[in-house]
Order: sequence, then C-alpha cells, then structure tokens
Amino acid sequence: MKGKVRVGVLGAGRGAYVGHLFDLHPHAVVVALCDSSSERLNAGRQRLPNLEATYADFDAFLGHRMEVVIMANDATAHAPYAIKALEAGKHVLSEVMACKTLAEAVALVRAVERARTIYSFGENCCTMRQVLEMKRLYRAGELGEYLYGECEYIHDCTAIWPHLTYGDPNHWRNWIPATIYCSHSLGPILDITGTRPVHCVGLTTPNRLGRLVGRRGDDLGVVLCQMDNGAVTKVLLGLALRREPALHWYSLYGTRGQVENDRGLNEELLHVYLEQDRAAMYGRSYVPRFSQEPEWARGASGHGGADEYMVEAFMKAVLEEGPAPIDVYLGLDMTLPGILGFRSAYEGNIPLEMPDLRDESTRRRYEHDHWSPDPADAGPGQPASSSAHGIVETPPEVYEEQRRRYREGREGDRP
Repeated sequence: MKGKVRVGVLGAGRGAYVGHLFDLHPHAVVVALCDSSSERLNAGRQRLPNLEATYADFDAFLGHRMEVVIMANDATAHAPYAIKALEAGKHVLSEVMACKTLAEAVALVRAVERARTIYSFGENCCTMRQVLEMKRLYRAGELGEYLYGECEYIHDCTAIWPHLTYGDPNHWRNWIPATIYCSHSLGPILDITGTRPVHCVGLTTPNRLGRLVGRRGDDLGVVLCQMDNGAVTKVLLGLALRREPALHWYSLYGTRGQVENDRGLNEELLHVYLEQDRAAMYGRSYVPRFSQEPEWARGASGHGGADEYMVEAFMKAVLEEGPAPIDVYLGLDMTLPGILGFRSAYEGNIPLEMPDLRDESTRRRYEHDHWSPDPADAGPGQPASSSAHGIVETPPEVYEEQRRRYREGREGDRP
C-alpha cells in the first residue's frame, strides 16, 4: 500500500460503499472511518478491510494520517465538516447536498478558495452512461443550443423508510422539503449544457403519503428554472410517490435536436433525434457504452457504473492536482435551486434570484442568510414547517411503528 492515497470516510452507511470503491482503486486505500453510531461502524469494518482506526469524534478522525476525506454523513450536514476538512489540508469528495443554507454555501466557497486542496461535489448521476452520452452529443454541437429541459428523480422510499430513518423523528429525511434533494435531477442538465439557473420558482403538492411513515415534507416538488442563456428547465422530485422502479429521467431540447433516456425499465436506453434525421420517421435508440471503463471497476455496479466513474474522476484530479470533476461553484448551482425552490413555494410560489457565488460581492449579500426548515434551526424568521401547505402533524405512534420495523429488520438480518 506504499504510495497510495490515504482516504478517510465520514459516514459509515453510504460512505462504506463509496469507500469500498476507493479500496478497489489501485492508487487509494481507506484507512479511517468516522460515524456516531457504533452499529454502523461495526458494519463498516466488514466492508473496509484496510481500516487502521474508527472514530466517533470527527476532530479526532481528522487527526488521522490521510489525504482525502469523503463526506457521506447526513445529507444536510456536509458543509461544516467539509470546511473543517479543507482547513485541515484534506482533499474533499462531498456527497449531495453541498450545503443546507445560503450562508453555509458562502462559507463553503470561501473555504475552498482558501484551500490548497481539491473540493469535488459527488453528484454521481452526472457519470451515468446515458448522461455522459448526452453530454458528448451536446458538447459536440449535435443538439445545438439548449432551449428546454425536464429532469426527474422519483423514488418511492416509503417501503424502506424504517431502514433509512431508524424511526428517528428528527432524522433529516423526515423533515426535508420535497424540493431540496434536487441535484440528482438538475445536476446532469447543468453538467451537460454548461448553463446555470438565474431564477427559480417552486411548487409542491400536499403531504398525503409521506406522513404515513413520518415524513413531514410535501410529497412532490417542482422547481422551474430560468437559465442564464434564456432556456427553461423543469425539475421534478418525489420520495413518496407511488412508482416502481425508481426513475432518473432527463430530456433535453436544443436548436438542432432532442435527446432523452427511457422512462421504462431500462433508463440507460437513450432516444436521440437530430436535425439531420428529419427525413426519418423516428430517431435513433441505443444503450451507450462508457468511453473508457476503468480496469479496476470491472464487475462493480454502483448505480450502473456511475459511482465507479465518479471515484475514477476524483482520483484523477487528486493524483494530477486538479481540476475537480464538479467544482464547488457547479456543486452549489446543483444544490441551491432546491433550497430556493422550497423558499419560493413556502412564500407563495414567488420567483427568487439564484445567486452566483463565484462573485464575492454577491456572497456578501447572502453570508448571513440562515433561512432553514431544519427543526434544529427553529426560531424567529425561520419557516414553521418543511411543508409549503402547513404543519404536518405526525402522531408518535407512526415513529414507534417505524422503530419497531427497523428493529425487526435488523434482527432478521442476523445470522
């Protein structure tokens, strides 16, 4: 293992899986794991055989000898830990979301600009094979200029809710608004086209299904974005909609053609119509191949290979000293429309400016904006609910039932 990049992982759930991919990489090894749960740490040890130590305390974890930290803790708590890791001289790969508030976004950008290490946003949907092919077509000029797009991430998680939230009423999945977890939808459109939102409008449907498992945000969110080139993007998100299988769907219209992936059982199937195909009744449909599949990743299957490509791109940046595959500015462009979308919906569907935090004068306008639906942030000036339709009352019995199902599931997993 001499000469390998030493990696630490914060968050032993999703983090243990991503860490496993780093262990497969020929130039990386996972040496430290941090999590507040001893149960998750024990499970993580089984997946990460090269660990030198595990930690419950993040500051102690940061003191371990390593060059990279993977942020895979709670989705709404990445920014503060990422800032600490950057200040400690570590490279950072952050799972989604990038931040919880606009103030955190400003602090994160400033920390990245001060750092001599790499920060990369780990939006793995950008490395799905169908998305990479859409990007190739667009960047080659085959589709012309971006005019309109739709993107959806629909995943009915209610059946596995006990194993996602453990029956904890304060778990982030129970309180997040419908629009906030938006980068799986919006991220690929931004990465493909190179455009960014400049205004956002949010709308949500009431909570009818999520409340049955203890979720207090609305069931579905839509964010409409006006892009900096004048295009329009519709972003749809839902974690409690009745649909199987889960869907990642992207549709892009340009001045010279249109492309979308399939909405059926094979979302890797791509449908392409180009201007030069005008004489044909139908466009072309095919499953694209990865252009260069890493040898170390053969046989791995994280999100159809997207996770492996994400790790490969990040490691290339670390080994070659940059640039980041998805830098902090693009990561925030992928994250902030979800935050602003809920704020828009909560305040009556008003259009809100999407700040470009590449500019320090813009940052100063938002550096004290701590508006947040997190119950831990409750107080004057904060939203009273993570639903745009009012407070969702959840009987204690709902969480008791989720805890019971979680315990039964864990017992059923034991040999």
